[in-house]
Amino acid sequence: MESINLNYYKEFFNKSNEIFVVYDSQFNLIEVNNAALETFKVSREYIYGQNISVLLPSFSVGSKFFEILSKVLNTGESVVIEDYVAHPKIGALDLTIKIFKLNDGIGLIITNESEKVILEDELQTFSYKSSHDLRHPIINILGLLNVITEKDGIDSNNVVNHIRLEAQKLDKILLNLIYINSIRYVKTQYEKIDLESLVQETIKCLSHLPNFQQIKFEVESNFQNDFYSDNLIVSNVLLNIIDNAIRFQKNSLNSKSIKIVLSSNSKNAKIIIKDNGIGIDEKHLKNLFKIFYKANNSNSGSGIGLFATRKCVTKLNGLIRVNSSLNRGTVVTLVIPNNEKKLKAKIPAIRLVS
Repeated sequence: MESINLNYYKEFFNKSNEIFVVYDSQFNLIEVNNAALETFKVSREYIYGQNISVLLPSFSVGSKFFEILSKVLNTGESVVIEDYVAHPKIGALDLTIKIFKLNDGIGLIITNESEKVILEDELQTFSYKSSHDLRHPIINILGLLNVITEKDGIDSNNVVNHIRLEAQKLDKILLNLIYINSIRYVKTQYEKIDLESLVQETIKCLSHLPNFQQIKFEVESNFQNDFYSDNLIVSNVLLNIIDNAIRFQKNSLNSKSIKIVLSSNSKNAKIIIKDNGIGIDEKHLKNLFKIFYKANNSNSGSGIGLFATRKCVTKLNGLIRVNSSLNRGTVVTLVIPNNEKKLKAKIPAIRLVS
């Protein structure tokens, strides 16, 4: 009976979609499941006996995470942390890691948050909602045209302006849908990017938005290396996030501000965009990147923008995180791998609209 139970445990261990890794008291790997090998693109022969820092560089000796490992080993208290891993083969991984004591060593259960993108139920939602959102402006346009043709004494200029707004709304939805589809298939083109200039240009492009003139913009930069990525994709990501930071300011607040911090090294660029706007209720954060999801019901957007932004970041093997509290503002953190490879294909510059 014991051998049968042991076989069940081994089968569960190896067939689970969660990543399981076991280390000894010296933090050298002694067991790993198939999900871990597939995610990190390594073989058992290579990884067995290796120090934890080989799989998770942030856990090297002297790091804050290494101290956490030692504390778990000494106290037996489990912890859950988040870590970013820049993998040379598969790009950025956004990981949630549960660390617990296991006999004389430690066990890790790792969830790859980077893979939590669009699932089958979301595809069904996409089909239903896209049909609904596309039909709504069309119905409004047809109704407004009927008003012009059937009633006398109507201010035709006012009606035409409403038709134009509905047509523009429809155009924005279609552009986002086209972009989401195209980004899946078109190859990226890497080139040297002046991030600070790109941010300044993006801010200037959004100067027509309400509240813009009341906002104090601050841009800080600390570049250790030149940054190489796809200029058009990075531009679209910045445009959408800064657009949101401007739109969702507090109307009652006099000192509106948006601070953008830029840094880069040989591995990646980090972009932090912080605003003191209306913020997002924490209950919405886990759904923020789902297609058609709106954290703010007063927003007339399509709910496609942040989904498309996440797709862009994933295309670059990067990650995006949002920290926010209601009425306290929002902090968006982007980490994008630094890549000097040059590819021929380009992605058309289409503005993302939330």
